[in-house]
Amino acid sequence: MKLVEKQGFVKTNEKIEVTFNGWDGKSYNGETRKMNVWVCGKMPGRKFVNTRKGGFERCDGKHYSIDAFFVVTNRMVVEKATGIEHPEVDYWCSEEC
Repeated sequence: MKLVEKQGFVKTNEKIEVTFNGWDGKSYNGETRKMNVWVCGKMPGRKFVNTRKGGFERCDGKHYSIDAFFVVTNRMVVEKATGIEHPEVDYWCSEEC
């Protein structure tokens, strides 16, 4: 069982358009991404989006990946190019070895 599943995260069929508002090093003007919504039984009522980054190596030579979860907030950010408001996400992270 993956660490994501152990922590109670479940991918849903819902999609959401969010802005990282600079967390991703690109979206400083409110640019958005359409992403899958994840939920977690340990945090009912909250929505998350997930990014997975691999290619990390520990000092013992083993490789690992990071699942980064971002909580979808109620803070709305205007995308400058379109003038449309989208929810901002906050960072939450777990490591899977």
